[in-house]
Amino acid sequence: MSFMNDVMNVILKVSHMKDIQNKKFESGIDKMMLRKPKAKQLKGLTLVDDEFQGRTVSHLINDYINKNLDIIYLHGGCYALQMQSGHWNLTCSIARETGANVYVIDYPLIPEHSDGEASEYVLSYYRHHIETSDNPVILMGDSAGAGLAISATMMMRDAEIKAPERLILLSPYLDTLCTDSRQIEYQKRDSFLSVEGLRKAGRLYIGKLDDDDFRVNPIHGDFRDLPPMIIFTSDRDILHVDSLRLVEILDSLNAEYELYEEHDVMHDWLIIEQLPEAIEATKVLYRYIQTI
Repeated sequence: MSFMNDVMNVILKVSHMKDIQNKKFESGIDKMMLRKPKAKQLKGLTLVDDEFQGRTVSHLINDYINKNLDIIYLHGGCYALQMQSGHWNLTCSIARETGANVYVIDYPLIPEHSDGEASEYVLSYYRHHIETSDNPVILMGDSAGAGLAISATMMMRDAEIKAPERLILLSPYLDTLCTDSRQIEYQKRDSFLSVEGLRKAGRLYIGKLDDDDFRVNPIHGDFRDLPPMIIFTSDRDILHVDSLRLVEILDSLNAEYELYEEHDVMHDWLIIEQLPEAIEATKVLYRYIQTI
């Protein structure tokens, strides 16, 4: 019983997302000091902060093993929040368990930044990264970060820049305006997100660009010739519909992907390390990374 109470306490701590979405997205978060991992999270790791175009890039290095693999991680949070503790739990665990170098990107946030600024920043950083490292690269993101990873990769392809070896997408947010009517039904079971809140965030993120511009609404992009990917999704998540739509597109293109579909857990459950479902899913994630 105490274990389940601990799990529920963690869920309650992170489930403030719906409350945040249903309020006005606040300015100033983009310039707040970046949350750092705690000493316990960094066990066996070294954290080195660098700067790119005036923003922080945090590099997690395994103190004992080096896989010669780089993971560029784009965090979720409706394009409005910075890294949370759960994101650090996951990224630190990946670096510790796989030996990969993990680079956490402090990309531009709404409401100060819109009109594709986030995707342009990720593209610029990625271009810089592959010019300074010979290691293969995985581009990984959760929720909004997963949508950003897709948009940026499409931009890389169109600019004829070498693509990442793989994409890892956790609970991807791909239709930033939530236009699929099925999502209203999913909302009845989703204790974490709201369609209204996602649409508010999406409208701010799109800014002055067209609603179907893939740089800010990746579901409208061209999914041809993207790297192999793995998609983690749960059927208790409004954004499960985005994953279903993505899989349908990839199947129509005979694209290479893997799908990990969980039942009856919340959006972005992999960042809640105490959940049994998260423990099992991260094992799959580690194995996928180890195959590179």
